Amino acid sequence: MEALSAQATSMPVVVGVGELLYDHVFVERGGRLEYLLSSGGGTVTNVLANIAAMGVRARAMGVAGADELGRRARQDLDDLGVDVAAVRLLKGGATRAVFEVLTPGDADCHSKSRASHRFSTTCLVCGADPPGSKLARSGPESLNLDCCAGAKAVCLDRISRGRVELARKLHASGSLTVLDLGRTGHLRCLLPEEIRSALGCFDFTQMPTRVATWLVSRMGLANPGELCRLGARLLLVTDGARGLTLYDARSTGSMRGTVLPAPEVAELLDESGAGDCLLGSVIVSLLAVPRGEFWRLEHPALVSLCRKALEAVPPKLRAYGALGHLPGVRPRRTALHQEWVGLPVQDVREALGGSRVCPFCGSMGRQAKSPGLPANDGPSPTANSVG
Repeated sequence: MEALSAQATSMPVVVGVGELLYDHVFVERGGRLEYLLSSGGGTVTNVLANIAAMGVRARAMGVAGADELGRRARQDLDDLGVDVAAVRLLKGGATRAVFEVLTPGDADCHSKSRASHRFSTTCLVCGADPPGSKLARSGPESLNLDCCAGAKAVCLDRISRGRVELARKLHASGSLTVLDLGRTGHLRCLLPEEIRSALGCFDFTQMPTRVATWLVSRMGLANPGELCRLGARLLLVTDGARGLTLYDARSTGSMRGTVLPAPEVAELLDESGAGDCLLGSVIVSLLAVPRGEFWRLEHPALVSLCRKALEAVPPKLRAYGALGHLPGVRPRRTALHQEWVGLPVQDVREALGGSRVCPFCGSMGRQAKSPGLPANDGPSPTANSVG
């Protein structure tokens, strides 16, 4: 037993920094919306869950609200084998709930009628909007350098002053630093120069095509490859079930771009979380590369590594929810949630009646409005797809 404990302690650790969210998945069938499942989520926490499933020690550092959704999200992560000792539940803070709507397409992945998903932060059950300033967010006090001690790799979910400073210190100490840009909301508040400076603090960055397109426009560039020349020396731009483009500018004065198609999937159910699955596989593969060798790793070897990482994605595409493909995952639901599985939203709404607190978003009291469906192809505030 002591030998096993010592072996576990000597294993490389991957730390993820970001807020925990709570995801609710609905499916659109025959013109009506039906409740499917709920589970804890968040861009970086989903990456950690995939890493833990591959047998690597994963540690989360972040926050959620000290509410029912926050407690469930932290418990879900703990159940998946991620160390949650550094996850704080903030008193008075609210955990962000995210609502995904799946629209099934044809089973054939080559069909023009592909399955699609949209996201909303407005509750699809009670109509409440996110509680704004009450949302639990990671402040400087939540970014504890000691929690990252001994980490072989650290993955961060956004650009902020505290996160960039943490990445600089970790990079200097020898940790592999990874930036997972799954959404653009926080980037809209930053100047191009701030974005440019931040990108240079990370060994590599992953983002979906929609974020890359927005950044190219914001920075006045011609294509995503130019982001590498501005600091993002290694960039993975993901594009749904179609695969990714690897931009490599680690060699001074040169940039190489390689398109890698994803393996074919006969039955695509849900792309949400596929990018997190891919990133987890890439990070685990890079753990085997000595820190000093990372910058000397030949481009063909890096292409081979990413191609192998893409092989981990198809099981995710064939499962509902960001983590539905992981062994032993059982989305956590209250008994009441279990009763609602497969019910139209209107029936769930009526079953809630005059409930004081909405169990889906935590808002106090039902809203007068009945929410509509989120706009198609909107940016995801939570788990990445591969694109």
